[in-house]
Parts: sequence; C-alpha cells; structure tokens
Amino acid sequence: MTDSTKNFEGLKEFPVELFYDCVDKNDFESFFKFIDENIKYQRQDYKTGTYIDIIGTQDFEDFYRNKRSLVGKHHIENIESSADGNTIVVRGMFKEIDKDVEIELSFVDTWIIKDRKVIERKSDIYKI
Repeated sequence: MTDSTKNFEGLKEFPVELFYDCVDKNDFESFFKFIDENIKYQRQDYKTGTYIDIIGTQDFEDFYRNKRSLVGKHHIENIESSADGNTIVVRGMFKEIDKDVEIELSFVDTWIIKDRKVIERKSDIYKI
C-alpha cells in the first residue's frame, strides 16, 4: 500500500484532493480503484481546444499510463461540492515543463460520483 492509498482509507467523502496528489506522483494505481468501470471522461486538449472522450476503465487507465503527456504539479484553488457530495467542481492551476519550457495551465474539473466511484469527469484546460 502506498502512502497515497493510505490517505484514501476511511474518508467519508470522495478524496478528490488526493487524486491530484497521486497524479503528480505518478501513483496511478492508488486512484484507479475509485474509477467506475463505465466511466465517461471528457478531457480538453489545451493546445487545440478539442475534447477527447475516454470511456471505461481500460481506456482511462491506458490514458494515464501511456498517453498523458503532461508532467508537473497541480495547485488546487477551490473545491465546491453539491449538498449530497455527488458533484464536485475543482478549479486550479497546473505547472509543467514541456521541452524545457514552463507551461502554466488553468483547469476546471467536474466530477460526478456514485457510491464513492467516479462515473463521469470533464476537464476544461486553458493555457495561460
């Protein structure tokens, strides 16, 4: 069990903050267990503005293990949650180094949670 996984155990609400920590550490296995097998994930490409659709855990895991090109650190600015905790909106910044150039991105992620599993996620990503 990784340190990140330990942080997930026993939380009453969905551990969205720890998801970003795991991604920043490339500790994908710790958060894959929180992804519903039929997840629908829409992710915006900050370079083109177009969205890609990632459907199901196999595509989701493949994206994070093999296709995600961003490497850096998330900085969460705000988290809002619906009264039932099933919809979470996260706003923040992401800094990365791409070909020796620092890139700053702004993001808004909307998460739909059911039974402590992510069933839908949409990421809007903007270059600053």
